[in-house]
Amino acid sequence: MQVRWLPTVIFALACALLGSHFGATPEMPANAPFTYVAPTGFIPVDLSTKLDSSVEKAWIEPSVLASSLDARITLSHSSHVAELGDAALSAIAAGMPALYAKSHGQWSEERHLVHHRPDGASVGLIVGALTTAEGVKMRTMQLLFPDDSGSSIVTASFETTLNERMTPELEKSMDEATGVKKLGKSASSWIVLAWALGGLLFAIAAQIIVGRRARS
Repeated sequence: MQVRWLPTVIFALACALLGSHFGATPEMPANAPFTYVAPTGFIPVDLSTKLDSSVEKAWIEPSVLASSLDARITLSHSSHVAELGDAALSAIAAGMPALYAKSHGQWSEERHLVHHRPDGASVGLIVGALTTAEGVKMRTMQLLFPDDSGSSIVTASFETTLNERMTPELEKSMDEATGVKKLGKSASSWIVLAWALGGLLFAIAAQIIVGRRARS
């Protein structure tokens, strides 16, 4: 029996479209404003006379050493929904050395990752090493939270001597923030391929069975 390839391929493509639909994860809004909970010990900063209009909130942890810089956390917001894939986070990290160079600092990436919260939402994390213009060695952590109006961006900076204590506390804060939207996810390519292959084999088998019955 001769297989009719045109309708067979069309059926397989239709199955692939169904696979991409059923294999996708829908976006789930938070239905609440974003709220960041700073780690214990951080106190709010009065921003009534702030110079940087992009910063909505800020916290510091007063240093016990007069010669040290206070650990600082800032919260800003963007109407753009940040992508959290590896390529997107790499692109953001690639632009940060130039950003810190404006204040004569030297920044280099240490790592980036997508953190999956217990509630199913995801948060982007970019960690870097910063040497200030005064030669102070610091670590920076940028947390990217999708929210219902775009993205909330939390940036923390602290001296490297505080790494062992600060890093776990800030990583924990990614799970404690509220109002985080769950981003949708497209179906993986192997799911789409599996549906297409299944449709192709089904269409061929159906034609073979129908052909045999017709001959009998």
